[in-house]
Amino acid sequence: ENSDSIQTITQVAELQPKPLETTTPFISLGQHPVLLIDQDMDGLMELVPLLEGWQLKVTAAGDTEEALEALTDEKSIDIVLIAIRQPDQLSFDSIRQIMASGELVSIALIADDTPSIKERCLDAGVDKCLALPIDAHQLYDYLADYLPDDISDKHKR
Repeated sequence: ENSDSIQTITQVAELQPKPLETTTPFISLGQHPVLLIDQDMDGLMELVPLLEGWQLKVTAAGDTEEALEALTDEKSIDIVLIAIRQPDQLSFDSIRQIMASGELVSIALIADDTPSIKERCLDAGVDKCLALPIDAHQLYDYLADYLPDDISDKHKR
């Protein structure tokens, strides 16, 4: 009877969503302000804790309008992460609008990791593309490279 309970608990645990794996300890990226734009609430719920775990100050936006409002309110955003889960012309127009609002460093988090989508994102103004689902190590490396030098220097030690 006890082994049946353990088996049931194991089966239930396997059904639970798995958090992003971050087995390597990461150096804090500092209290740098980051804007995360994602229309998918599950995506926000996955990425916000990861970014906050690296000590980043995260502002989340669900669409272009919220993102532009956040950029107006938060003048000191260091980097913008834009999730593109279903690429269409509106996605690329949104990137252009957001990038036109100031000198911003941006990373597109793209579900469709094909060369044509990457090229369209880069043409719209993003600095880098990263495939979804997120590879936490790769995202960390990108952020460390693009954030101000004091963080990049620590990361390279």
